[in-house]
Amino acid sequence: PSSQIVTVEYAATDITATAGDDYAVNGSLLFFAPSVTEQSFEVESVVDNIYEITETLALTLLNPNSNAVLGNDEATLTIVDSTVNPALSVAVTTPPNPQVGESIVLTFTVQHSAESDGSAIGNIQVYDDWLGPITSRLQAPGEDDRLDLGEVWVYTATYTITPGASSLISSTTIVSGTDLLNGAPVNAIDSYTLSIGGFNPRLFIDKDGPSIAVAGDTIVFTYTVIQLTISIGSIEGGDGSAVSNVQVFDPNIGEATYVSGDENNNNLLDPSEIWVFTNQFVVPDVTTTIVSTGIVTGLDKEGHLVQDDDTHLTYIEMVFEDKIFLPNVVRND
Repeated sequence: PSSQIVTVEYAATDITATAGDDYAVNGSLLFFAPSVTEQSFEVESVVDNIYEITETLALTLLNPNSNAVLGNDEATLTIVDSTVNPALSVAVTTPPNPQVGESIVLTFTVQHSAESDGSAIGNIQVYDDWLGPITSRLQAPGEDDRLDLGEVWVYTATYTITPGASSLISSTTIVSGTDLLNGAPVNAIDSYTLSIGGFNPRLFIDKDGPSIAVAGDTIVFTYTVIQLTISIGSIEGGDGSAVSNVQVFDPNIGEATYVSGDENNNNLLDPSEIWVFTNQFVVPDVTTTIVSTGIVTGLDKEGHLVQDDDTHLTYIEMVFEDKIFLPNVVRND
């Protein structure tokens, strides 16, 4: 250590950083009191909210007085950019109360988010889990393919809702891009839910069984259930959307047993399927005609009840000492 006051000059020299644009050094001379061997000076980084790569500059100590000796007279200072990277946002707008048969338009709005540093983003792509790639952009005249701060890019997608659609659609939209300064990926997501209405399936049931029976016989009724997708006379056909919770019963006989028809085993009555149910009935000792009604019920995709019914007549034969008599009735089938 020196017993005298020592002065040392210092200087900063550009390597990849630029004085004034990236950093500033105030002053150029250090003072060391007697016996003091360490001092410091400040190099201020310039904050400009523009992302830059890591840069360097050289620091040099020179021209000490009083015959002082410098232990290390050079160093390299690295400036690391602390600016927040650009950030995206995407917002999906869906139509209210979409219905089966409608063509709906979804809008995807893409822009810089509030956290963005504003540097340009390129290679913007929008993908929706439900609709797939979204490529239709409402591009204003003069726009380029870089998303700058303040710009709002609007994408649209059109979809026609078919009876095969789900009643509740949940999806996620992902927008991705590239930071044009450093090549880093930039992403954002938004999620939405669509509740589809207007499903209108039509059930049709045909009940079949013997037209004549004897008291004490066990007879079998067969119920054929389909979706009616075309109009027959005054009966309008439905839209063919799947029906769940299909059950068949007769108020006088009880619930029928499912036999066959669910081809894809999804527990949904699809428009191409024919479901068959059966139940058994012991003919009572009566002298009248048995009127039995088969009723089929189910739920559409919105949980609304759908149903149909069909009535069957069975005439009871009366047996007296090996003689059979039919009741005097008029058949209507």
